[in-house]
Amino acid sequence: MELLPLLQQFVLLFLLLCCSFSSVFPRSHELGILLEVKESLIAGGESLSDWNRSNPNFCKWSGVTCRSGRVVSGLNLSDSSLTGSIPPALGRLQNLLHLDLSSNALTGPIPTTLANLSVLESLLLFTNDLTGRIPAQLGSIKTLRVVKIGNNWLAGEIPASLGNLPNLVTLGLASCTLTGPIPPQLGRLGKLDQLVLQDNQLYGPIPPELGNCSSLTVLALSNNKLNGTIPPELGRLQNLQYLNLLNNSLTGHIPPALGNLSKQLELRMSHNSFSGEIPAELGRLQQLQIILDLSYNNLTGSIPPSIGKLSTLEALDLSHNQLQGRVPPQVGEIRSLGYFNVSFNRLEGDLGDRFQRWKADSFLGNSKLCGGPLDQCRRSANKHSSLSEAAIVVLSAITTLAALALLGLGLTFFCKRRREYLRARSDVSCIYSSSKSSHAHRRPLFLNPGSMKREFRWDDIMEATNHLGDEFVIGSGGSGTIYRAELRNGDTVAVKKVPWKDELMFNKSFAREVKTLGRIRHRHLVKLMGYCCNRGAGFNLLIYDYMENGSLWDWLHRQPGVNNKRKQCLDWEVRMQIALGLVRGVEYLHHDCVPIILHRDIKSSNVLLDSDMEAHLGDFGLAKSVVEFYDTTSTTESNSLFAGSYGYIAPGSLTLLSSLFPNFWVFFQLSV
Repeated sequence: MELLPLLQQFVLLFLLLCCSFSSVFPRSHELGILLEVKESLIAGGESLSDWNRSNPNFCKWSGVTCRSGRVVSGLNLSDSSLTGSIPPALGRLQNLLHLDLSSNALTGPIPTTLANLSVLESLLLFTNDLTGRIPAQLGSIKTLRVVKIGNNWLAGEIPASLGNLPNLVTLGLASCTLTGPIPPQLGRLGKLDQLVLQDNQLYGPIPPELGNCSSLTVLALSNNKLNGTIPPELGRLQNLQYLNLLNNSLTGHIPPALGNLSKQLELRMSHNSFSGEIPAELGRLQQLQIILDLSYNNLTGSIPPSIGKLSTLEALDLSHNQLQGRVPPQVGEIRSLGYFNVSFNRLEGDLGDRFQRWKADSFLGNSKLCGGPLDQCRRSANKHSSLSEAAIVVLSAITTLAALALLGLGLTFFCKRRREYLRARSDVSCIYSSSKSSHAHRRPLFLNPGSMKREFRWDDIMEATNHLGDEFVIGSGGSGTIYRAELRNGDTVAVKKVPWKDELMFNKSFAREVKTLGRIRHRHLVKLMGYCCNRGAGFNLLIYDYMENGSLWDWLHRQPGVNNKRKQCLDWEVRMQIALGLVRGVEYLHHDCVPIILHRDIKSSNVLLDSDMEAHLGDFGLAKSVVEFYDTTSTTESNSLFAGSYGYIAPGSLTLLSSLFPNFWVFFQLSV
């Protein structure tokens, strides 16, 4: 009986020793693993400087997160200037929940030992230089919720085993040079919210099984080699908000079932080979706001009037198809539209007044269209009347005399206009000025203001652009189409074609742009090299410095067919550089110019980027000078006129203060 209390004390002491040992062992074990990880990586700067044995409390090391029991649960080494390969030893951190090695310069393959992290929830390896295949073993980590491995140099196909991750919410594999088809097994991911596979070399059809991903909000498959038709099953994705299929080889009809995507905000399907008519059911996408882009396909038939029901749509592009018939007037009543393009189709008829606010460029390539911003339509004047013979004789006599008089006046007017025409053909000039003077200097056509050794003639421009052929088009400004011209002497310039609208004077936007840019110079304003007015050709030309990196709009929307650098996202340093350049350009217009100049159309498509990603503000077709300036509430000479692009215009009348509103909107676009 006396041994029993002694035995109980011995058992209690043994249990205490076991608990102490178990609490010390994992800590020393994980300390060794972390030091092994450090030895496998090459850290730049101060990264991992506190990872050493002299500081054994690894829970306080940079990037390390611990939970109860002092075990490592998170490792965040993103943007730490790390090189080398991913250490296989990471697979021994059995309690790791989050692993983030993104935005470094890591190379080599993704180690298969990461599959041993049985409780891992997020794996972030994007923006490195990783190679090899995506390990199929990752499909065994049932707890994974986020997998982002984009912007690497991986090879091979997407593992079908990723369809075995029941808790997966985000799968990001963009810009990884992946090949092969999209695994149908991904259709088993019922919790998947974002599937981003753009900018790869994927081929084959879009799996109909993706229609089972009921939680999907983002489906980005652009810039691949996908073929076949769009499966109607995608119409079951009731939560889908962003569908991007542009720049593939998809064919067939656009499924009417896409009209069931009631939460859709953005729909991009351009640069494919879709045929047939535009489904009228797309008019049911009442939440569609950012863009509906069906350009560069083989669509036929008419534009459905139901498109006019998209009351919040901001951009509509149906250009470069084979659409026929009239442009529905209902489309012209969409007040939210800031961009509209139906050019290069087979449309016809009178546009009427509803499309008056759009530039003629929005309707180019439709020879049977008229009205609106285009030439007036010819209307039949046949009217039946029951006139007496005497009235007919009198009218005939009056008509004959009037015709003779008009003929005489016409001949006189023709001779006069002929002399003006011949004089105008030779009256071609350029305007240049320095920032120190507002007085313009007249010089020969296209004279290089730097060297003054060579003239660029009209024929040189026509030859360099194949007479302003469509293959040289690089964009559209506020008042005309812009072309890229490589001249014989090796210079590259941007040429804006502005249609001639009045034989007696320049059209207002052309004259305003020449007047404004001809007397100002600043490193963050687009440089006007010259202008040309040619009545015989029927249009005017503005010659600018060529901006190699296009517009900020192109970068933010990652448009295809442009500089390969645009596959990469703008980092924050470049975004700040662009924002500062825009601020400095606007500051010069508002504070250093006399009189003060208000641009009135600042938007991302008018912010051009040179080879160094420096911002240059362009398109001064709506610019105005301030007549009187006493304080920030002074108005302009046209403050009662509507000017600018929809979504960038400040409410109320135009003042110096309200003119800054578009800047803030551009800054907001840069920050997201």
